[in-house]
Amino acid sequence: MSEALRIVSLAEPLAHLAAATGAIARRLDAMGLVPDGEQRVIGELTMSSFLKLVRGAADRGIGSDIVQQMSAGEQDVAALRPLLEKLNAVLEDSPVPDREAARLLSIFEPDELADLVGVSTSSLRRYARGDREPSPEVAMRLHFLALVVGDLAGAYDDLGIRAWFRRRRALLGDRVPRDLLRGEWLPEDDDPSSVRELAAALTAPNAT
Repeated sequence: MSEALRIVSLAEPLAHLAAATGAIARRLDAMGLVPDGEQRVIGELTMSSFLKLVRGAADRGIGSDIVQQMSAGEQDVAALRPLLEKLNAVLEDSPVPDREAARLLSIFEPDELADLVGVSTSSLRRYARGDREPSPEVAMRLHFLALVVGDLAGAYDDLGIRAWFRRRRALLGDRVPRDLLRGEWLPEDDDPSSVRELAAALTAPNAT
């Protein structure tokens, strides 16, 4: 299982936008959009290295115009803040099932992930290889799980993320998160929405 992306420190101007920058980096990692070959532990994330990090999304046509604006425009806090907010929102609305399946398979056991998504392990592996397109419903489940993992990564490593899905949560009525993601669920259903809200609450107080 691959090591989660870790950023030790942020250089200016990103240091003044730490919450938004961290949220985007975690989301990129959970969605499998960190460019191949990128180092998994970044000692100091500079503006230059951040632009390299978001290139994986832009290369898939996700937020490419926003990344271009970041590259060509003013790189100060006032200019970057709305662009980071826009990029985070675009990532939220941009499923990439092949990359997400591959990344999630590096975190979860194949049988567990297949159960969460509601498909066979063989289908899951085909999605990850890009050999087969999932249905829109399955693609949205994969994306939902990637978004939850991105939120959880603000507080847990991969081992902790797996454990989070398997333990009873008082705020879920003493239910287990993975038990609320069974069958042909949709992200907007009540139980999945509760899971997402609980995961997002781990980092929401620090959001900018």
